Amino acid sequence: MYLQELIIFKELASDPITNKYLNLLEASNPAEIRKAYFDLVKDLIAKETSFETHLYEKMMEVDNPILERLGHQQVKPGVLDIACIRNDLEILKHMVTQDVEPILSEVNDKQNILAHIGNAPMKSARLQAYHNYFHKEIFPEDDEDILQFVELLRLYGTGTFACNQVFYINRQEQLTPIRKFSPLPWDEIYDYQTQKEALLKNTKALVEGRPFHHVILEGASGTGKSSSVKAVVDLFTDQKLRLIQIYKSQLQSLPSILDMISGSIFKFIIFIDDLSFESHDDDYKILKSYIEGGILNESNNIAFYVTSNRMHLIQQMRSEREGDMRINDFIQETTSLSARFGLHLTFVKPDQKAYFSMIAKMLEKEKIEMPKGEMELEAKRWSMKHNGMSGRIAMQFVKHVKMNK
Repeated sequence: MYLQELIIFKELASDPITNKYLNLLEASNPAEIRKAYFDLVKDLIAKETSFETHLYEKMMEVDNPILERLGHQQVKPGVLDIACIRNDLEILKHMVTQDVEPILSEVNDKQNILAHIGNAPMKSARLQAYHNYFHKEIFPEDDEDILQFVELLRLYGTGTFACNQVFYINRQEQLTPIRKFSPLPWDEIYDYQTQKEALLKNTKALVEGRPFHHVILEGASGTGKSSSVKAVVDLFTDQKLRLIQIYKSQLQSLPSILDMISGSIFKFIIFIDDLSFESHDDDYKILKSYIEGGILNESNNIAFYVTSNRMHLIQQMRSEREGDMRINDFIQETTSLSARFGLHLTFVKPDQKAYFSMIAKMLEKEKIEMPKGEMELEAKRWSMKHNGMSGRIAMQFVKHVKMNK
């Protein structure tokens, strides 16, 4: 069996871990087997993964024109497509399902390390779906089996978007994945239920290909605006929703970003946190031109989610431009950008009752017992020292209590 025979997934031929696993399968004497075994084990431990999970993740990372074309629902796989997929799946199926017990008996690993690594649970629905497919008893018997794999490609996608949830733009204007994405869980964003429900409903519409709005989340600092955006993305990660975070200074990169993603089978939220424009700053026109009037009119897979401390995003003093335009034109200009967003969600600072309620829920989650009177007194003191009451201040207080327990 040669990895060089792979066609669609040819990148796997240069993957070190896949080659080390193949070395283990093909080793011919005890010394070779033992070396191949521990070479593989050390790499898998370093990556904190099993070989099977690693192989599926590497398959999902592959990005080529064939997979991109087959990812679209309207494309019918041709005879050549099916032949190439069958060729590769037969090779990969052999690696995944090979009985390694006879080989491992030569290693004499009393700790049974590889077995412990292999027993790690699949980390996502897409990995479990690949596992179920490769472990079918009959595989791949006919074209229908191959078409089932094509459906997996369409369901979960391939390439860097299939393997990562969140991206930023680097200095070379390249989309770069954020590998460690750990948003606050959705149900741990307390209060603001009306705002959360509206955000969830809108995001679900985007994911399902129905009409949706671009969203402004405006309000006081620390109330959970950006946490809500990141948390809602995490709810739909297995439904091909991805987040691209950009900064105001990167608005000039919007044309190239949109060009990269507008035809993708994935859905995207372009997230701009803490956005506002000063009176002398005309960069807002870039964003304005792409919402309700540009490429987004033709795309149903891209939404802008923006957080801001300002209601209208553009801060201007009347006297600064009164000489340049009539007052009605001035008002229209300063509100025109925010008017492009169909959904406005306001996050006001919680009152004292809501603030105490947040803390009580957080303490309960952390299994910290604290008398109500003591908690309210200390939490109020904490808020006075830390610039008011908010979800962020509540979390900091609970962290302080936990630290001093």
